[in-house]
Amino acid sequence: MSPRVLVCPALVAALFLSACATDPVTAHSGAAGGKGTGTVVVQLDRAIPGLGVIVDDETVVEGAHTDQITVDGVEPGGRRIRVVASSITLEEDLAYDRVHKVAADGASVIEIEAPAESVIFKDTVLLLMAIAITLG
Repeated sequence: MSPRVLVCPALVAALFLSACATDPVTAHSGAAGGKGTGTVVVQLDRAIPGLGVIVDDETVVEGAHTDQITVDGVEPGGRRIRVVASSITLEEDLAYDRVHKVAADGASVIEIEAPAESVIFKDTVLLLMAIAITLG
C-alpha cells in the first residue's frame, strides 16, 4: 500500500478530531472536601484542547479538550483560579488568572472566551489534504 493512501485518511482524522466537541470534565480539589466546600465551574464559549485548571497552586485538570470543567471540593474564600491552554490549533495561548470568591456549598461560574482558532493550522491541514488527494 502506498504511503499516500495512508496520508489522506490520517489528515482527515486529525482535522475531524481537532473539531470534535467533548464531554464536560469534573475534577476534585485536594481540599478537605465534603461539607462546607464550594464548586468552581469554568465555562468556555467553545471546546479547546490542552486545557488546564489550577486552583491556588494545585493543578486539578491538565490537558483536557472540553468547554466545561467543574472542580468540586474547593475551600471557601478568595481562591486564585488559573485557566491555561496551549495548542497548535489556537491563535494564541489562553492565560486566565484571577481571584474568585468561592462560597461554601455553592458554585462559582467563570465564563471565558476561548482564543481564536489558528487559521494557519487549518489552512495547513487543508493544503496537505488537497495534496494527498491530488497525488492519491
